[in-house]
Amino acid sequence: MQQTCLIIYHSADHNVCETTLNTLRKVSSCKIIIFTDGLASEITTRWQRLYNVEFVGIPDMAGRRALAKCLTVHKYIIEHKADEQILISDADIYYLQDPFSAFKGNGWDIGLPQRFIKRLGINGGMWFARPSDKLKAYLEHANRELQTPSDPYWQCYLQGLRRRGIVDWWIDQDWLNFIYSDQENIKNKWGVTIGDVPPEYNYSRFLDTPKDSKAAANAILKWEHVAVHLKGTIKQIIYTENLPLAITCHERFTKKDWL
Repeated sequence: MQQTCLIIYHSADHNVCETTLNTLRKVSSCKIIIFTDGLASEITTRWQRLYNVEFVGIPDMAGRRALAKCLTVHKYIIEHKADEQILISDADIYYLQDPFSAFKGNGWDIGLPQRFIKRLGINGGMWFARPSDKLKAYLEHANRELQTPSDPYWQCYLQGLRRRGIVDWWIDQDWLNFIYSDQENIKNKWGVTIGDVPPEYNYSRFLDTPKDSKAAANAILKWEHVAVHLKGTIKQIIYTENLPLAITCHERFTKKDWL
C-alpha cells in the first residue's frame, strides 16, 4: 500500500517546515511531496538528501494560495491509484506517531480530524483521503465549485461567512467544514463517505498548554497524540531546545504569515 504525504509550502519558515519533515520521517517511511511556488536550491537539495522529499512547482499562486492548495491536492488525488493512502498536511506539524494509522479500521473516503472543542469546526491543517472513482468524480465537481460556486448551499455557506470571493486564505478550511456539514447529501449523491478522525491526529487545542514555551514543549512530549499542530505563536516552542526533533538551523522567521 502506497502512503503519501502532500504538503503545500510557501517558502516561509524553513525551521518549522523542516521540523515537520524530520518528525514525520521518524514515524513514517511514506512518500513526501512538497508543492511549492519556489524554494532555493540549497533547501531542496538538503531536504531531498535528508528526507527523500519530492518537489512539484505550483505556478500562479499570488493572491490565491488557499485555492491553489485545494486545486493542487484534489488534482493529485484525481490522478492517482485507488490503493494509495493520502495525508494532506500543513507545514507546521510536530509528529509524535504514525499518522497513517488513521486509515485502520474504517471505510471512509475522506477522513477529517475533529477538534476537542467540536463547535470550533474542522481545522484545515490535516486531512486524509483514499482515491477512488467516486471520490475522483466528486473532487472534479468540487474544483468547479471552488472556482465558480453554483451549489446554493455552498453559496449560502460562503455568504454566511462573508468570505465569498476570498481565495488567498480560508477557502480550503471553509470547504472542509462545508463538506462535513453536507456529508449526508454528498453520500447520497456521489457515494462519497466523509468520516471522523480523532482529534489526537491534529491536536491544536492550546487552552490547556502551559504559557511558558519550555513547559509547553515538555507537555507536548508527554501527550499521547499522533500529531501536534504548531499554530500561531506556539511555533516558537521549537526554539526552546526542549523538543529533540525540532530543526532550528535556518534563519529564524519573524513574520506572521501562512506557511
